[in-house]
Amino acid sequence: MNYELIKNLTTKCPSGTLINGQDNFKISSIINEIDKSEYNISVENGYILVTNKFFDNQKKFISLSSHIDNVYNNCFCNIDNEFLRGTFDNSLTNYAMLDCIRNLKQKQIIYIFTDNEELNNSTIINVSLLKNNNFLFNVCLDVTPYCHYTHVATIENDYYGLNKIKNKKVAYIQPYQSMNDESNFLQTKNVKSFSFCVTCDFSENRCHSENGGIISIKKYKAYIKMLKKLLNDIIF
Repeated sequence: MNYELIKNLTTKCPSGTLINGQDNFKISSIINEIDKSEYNISVENGYILVTNKFFDNQKKFISLSSHIDNVYNNCFCNIDNEFLRGTFDNSLTNYAMLDCIRNLKQKQIIYIFTDNEELNNSTIINVSLLKNNNFLFNVCLDVTPYCHYTHVATIENDYYGLNKIKNKKVAYIQPYQSMNDESNFLQTKNVKSFSFCVTCDFSENRCHSENGGIISIKKYKAYIKMLKKLLNDIIF
């Protein structure tokens, strides 16, 4: 696990940074980690779109998304023995996305780093591929304070019953109890989606607490492993 990269991703990125085309250390850290010999990268309309060079939009595909903007006044990330402490909404899943880009062999997954999620106006809706007839659904990655004592991950905002995960370490949260995140926003636009969230013990039980949150490295690795299995098990 690349802890220096996690720290680089846990830095300030105000909503609207991508939309306004501003330089930002977090965004450059993401782009620099992607192998340009294997992937095409486009930055437009407030999102970073990453597609395998052999991606075929004439075949069935899904998308994986993670928002990059944050609302903290001060961002931090510390390694404390076997734990990570920091302002992790949403750097933890930005790193998980990059891990999937590096290690998965699925060519029919498109990866979307989005802006403005924290303003409830996510730029994911600007991705034209989501209107393609071969698009199946989006898996939104996020952090959550729910079930952090008992589970590694949660399924949230699954209005369409897309989730096929059967794992005792994954909690299913009813849509009416789920977080108001990117997948919930997509549902209002009639785009099929659900959230696969990593559970984190946030201060004051708030993702946006300036005191951040804490997660064991073991749990974080387990979440990434579950995510890759989820994606590899999808039949296109």
